[in-house]
Amino acid sequence: MKKIEKILLPVDFGPTAENAFTYALLLADSLGASIDLVHCAYLTHPSTIAFEGYPISYEAETLEINEKRLKEFVADGLSRVLPQLKNAPVVNSELELGDLGVLIKTIAKDKGYDLIIMGTKGAHNFWRKLLGSNSVDVIYNAPCPVLVIPDEASFQGINRLCFATDLDHIDALASNELLSALEPFHPALDFVHVQDKPDRKHAMDMEFLRELVSRRLADFETGFHLLNDPSVAASIIDFAKMTEASMIVMPRPHYNFLDLLFHKSYTREVAHRTELPLLVLNAREKSIA
Repeated sequence: MKKIEKILLPVDFGPTAENAFTYALLLADSLGASIDLVHCAYLTHPSTIAFEGYPISYEAETLEINEKRLKEFVADGLSRVLPQLKNAPVVNSELELGDLGVLIKTIAKDKGYDLIIMGTKGAHNFWRKLLGSNSVDVIYNAPCPVLVIPDEASFQGINRLCFATDLDHIDALASNELLSALEPFHPALDFVHVQDKPDRKHAMDMEFLRELVSRRLADFETGFHLLNDPSVAASIIDFAKMTEASMIVMPRPHYNFLDLLFHKSYTREVAHRTELPLLVLNAREKSIA
């Protein structure tokens, strides 16, 4: 994870998106980052129709309506938090025609964003759609980390991170880059692994992880925690609440699309259930084993 200078925020004009925009503004203010909002409009009608002998373009009408709504959304969002901002971030907005899940990956890659922030209302709303047919386009294949903001979450700074690790891959080594990216907050960091089966073997244990990363993180408060619980996602969320974490951090699952059809993703489950922000990091393909 590199320094966060450019943030991409997809919005749909609803209250969940409003909350995510507020969070993004306050985060960007602390990091000195800019924010680009994107709204993806859908065309559900033919491109033109005849009305009293004159052709009317649904595309032109859709663009005009949504451009107006997008400008109003930005203005309203800025006005809500402007008194709290020390250095108001630069905010740009863009309207796209098409499917959000398909476009996000392309937009993020072409313009070199450092972070995608997305609002979510849980398993039965926006996130379910993204983690269903569009899963490979957002959280699993985005070219940069994705920060999921539940509609219950509010920005209170970033004082403590709950980093969930599987003890098999080298994802925990991303903690050094993560803390560098969040340096203005200088957060404490708890590594947590949930052992769902007593006899399951891993490439490393917590003591090995401590030795591996402690020297790198000498300037930060760190903790290393091993939990035994068959309910992995629930245990991660409960631990994060107990330690008053500002954010849960999880590596992107090491699955391709076909794997996802047959494997349980704890990252996806946490995204469905958490009331805390969830930062999904880029997957590191190498294993310790």
